[in-house]
Amino acid sequence: MNNIRYRFSMLATVWTVLVLAALLWSGRSSRAALMDDWPIKFHPHLDLQSSYDDNVLISSANQLADFYFTVSPGLQLEYGNLDHNYLSLDYTMGIEEFYRLTTLNAINHDVVLKGLFQFSRVKLKIDHTFKDETSEDFEAGARVEQQQNLTSASAEYSVNQYFSLGALYHQEFHHFPTPGQIDNELFEPGVAIYYHVSPKTDVFGEFDYGLADVSQGENAQFETVNLGLRGKVTSKITGNIGVGYEHRDFSGSSPSIDTVVSTVSLHGDFTKHTFADLVIARQISPSITNASTSVTTTRADLQINQKIYREKFLVYAGGAYEHDEYSGVSRIDNIWEGRVGAKYFATKWLEFGASYRYQHNASTATSISFEQDLASVDALLHF
Repeated sequence: MNNIRYRFSMLATVWTVLVLAALLWSGRSSRAALMDDWPIKFHPHLDLQSSYDDNVLISSANQLADFYFTVSPGLQLEYGNLDHNYLSLDYTMGIEEFYRLTTLNAINHDVVLKGLFQFSRVKLKIDHTFKDETSEDFEAGARVEQQQNLTSASAEYSVNQYFSLGALYHQEFHHFPTPGQIDNELFEPGVAIYYHVSPKTDVFGEFDYGLADVSQGENAQFETVNLGLRGKVTSKITGNIGVGYEHRDFSGSSPSIDTVVSTVSLHGDFTKHTFADLVIARQISPSITNASTSVTTTRADLQINQKIYREKFLVYAGGAYEHDEYSGVSRIDNIWEGRVGAKYFATKWLEFGASYRYQHNASTATSISFEQDLASVDALLHF
């Protein structure tokens, strides 16, 4: 009983501190204002979340429900102009505390580095993400601890007003500290050519060669050709559309895979208050549970957002569908997701939110099938 009182007392204290900090910051001193002139901008942030999950382990046989609380302090550093040359480094720690299932408590770490540098003819871009987190994994059908290092870099050279040439590189490292899953690494260099249809729209062709190295089972090498469009797709929609073909060979006896791959990321500003985001991806990845298996994943995710009441509130609704097909084993997953939520922007630095998400996995492997309801409320303080 004392432990329960302590948990609720700690949560109430943190929420009180959050509100007081927002009120105090609104009257910050001239010394804080001087920091706005520094070349490096400091943006501390704190997110507090309380959630109820009716299937924490996303299991069909061992469905456990619980409340949990997440405290996520962080700091973002920015240098330069976000529209031209800049570097951004953001670190967030996520402290998860479960009410009953205390063995699932976790401390997560998330580091994001982004950079963009433009010269007269050359544009350099880098994105790197490091994650050390415990979260639900559809393939394993459980909560899994995973460390990820994801890097994408590109260099683009403008030949003339019509054409640009690009050099691309992408790599991924996936490590699972708890035994039972299979580590894997991906290395993928590529080249691209861009034709500038207009100042804001490019048609492109891209070729990538990749290596997938796994700690158990067969390694793979693959070649991918993509054609697409980037930039301003219509007067109200911007983003990237890429569709291609991939051939993948394995180091062992597994048959080659030939399939369509795609990456679509679109943002639509339909009115001043209504906007939407659509993400579609189809790709092949090594299995983390079976040494002789690869997974072809097709996922589509759509979210529609609406600002209301003098833009103080944002309401949204969205959903996703994912189809996972496993080679070498008789397993297909069909995962459906629906979500709704709302945000209230109390001040420039403080916002509150509430959300609900439903997920259902209809898998041919019945032990992996699950249903899940997740409801959350949160408060975000950011400067």
